[in-house]
Amino acid sequence: MGYSSREFGLSGLERVFDARLCGFALPETPQALLRRSSPEDVHTTLDTRLQTVAFNALNGRKGAVVALDPRTGEILALVSSPSCTEEALSEAMRNTSEAPLFNRATQGLYPPGSVFKPFVAALALECRKAGRYACPAKGWSPALYTKPIRDTHPPEGDPLLPLRTAFAQSSNIWFAKAATACGWTAFRDAAERCGLDKGFSLAHCGERAYTAVAGSLPDLSESPNRVAYLGFGQGDLLLTPLHVAALTASFANGGRLIAPHLEKGVTGKEKRLWHRETAARVRALMRASVTEGTSRTATLPGLAVCGKTGTAETSGHDHAWFTCFAPEENPSIVITVLVEHGGFGAATALPVAKDVLKAWRALYP
Repeated sequence: MGYSSREFGLSGLERVFDARLCGFALPETPQALLRRSSPEDVHTTLDTRLQTVAFNALNGRKGAVVALDPRTGEILALVSSPSCTEEALSEAMRNTSEAPLFNRATQGLYPPGSVFKPFVAALALECRKAGRYACPAKGWSPALYTKPIRDTHPPEGDPLLPLRTAFAQSSNIWFAKAATACGWTAFRDAAERCGLDKGFSLAHCGERAYTAVAGSLPDLSESPNRVAYLGFGQGDLLLTPLHVAALTASFANGGRLIAPHLEKGVTGKEKRLWHRETAARVRALMRASVTEGTSRTATLPGLAVCGKTGTAETSGHDHAWFTCFAPEENPSIVITVLVEHGGFGAATALPVAKDVLKAWRALYP
């Protein structure tokens, strides 16, 4: 929401919608700059009940939660932790270690780790490169003198893993090899089509807008073999939690992305990112991750959850991710969770998403 403070000014949605809330018309001409109109209410898409559940589930840890309806693009929860009250703004401004005024959901850039594997699975399917790849226990290097890529839980021997098994077991080597087989050009084109190198405009009023930052997509034209590291969400690829939620929503919504937004009554622009058949295949993979893979603990009786865990390497402790949608048929909720330096996604981020899922099911039966 941001803040409206005499001492510190305006930020967030308070800044974007200030003119409407205060009753100043947006001028069509300079002469109309100070024309008063009636103050207007602004209705957001946010559900404060889900906001509260998500914020409490993070329990003060640095992180973010994004929940949205993939059918409409309406953002139901957009949580960044830690946070502060408007009365504590002065103290929060000085708190550089916790950064409570930094919106990690829309401004934080992180390596996505394995929650990026649905993107690579879709790319491999559309490039017809989703075959069987050897995933040796000793690891695999994409080129001479490059860092070996290894699986956290390597299979026995040197089996040729199919996509379904590789996805359920979250094999880094399979996705590195698939990205390499597709090639840097195809990878870059798909990433740009999905808007990973751009930000999202979530709300606007006149010339003011609330915008999420663009993702960081490296240029690998001179070293195309390094796309292998991007294949499992590492390398120099950085995304916001909102980017990951939007990607997840595209698979939940049959390959179409309805632009995420924060103002009620606004119709988000629609863009096709994947073929319908591709999205259906990835949806089935994410369901298998819950029924037989690393996302098993996301199981909820009576609700077919589709998800993907992620553990992203970084300096210090790894970041924990989990992204999911439900139900498998006609999905109506997407939830993405990031916990900074939280370790394994299944252990830290997944329980947060599960709390939000439970609350959503109770609120939207």
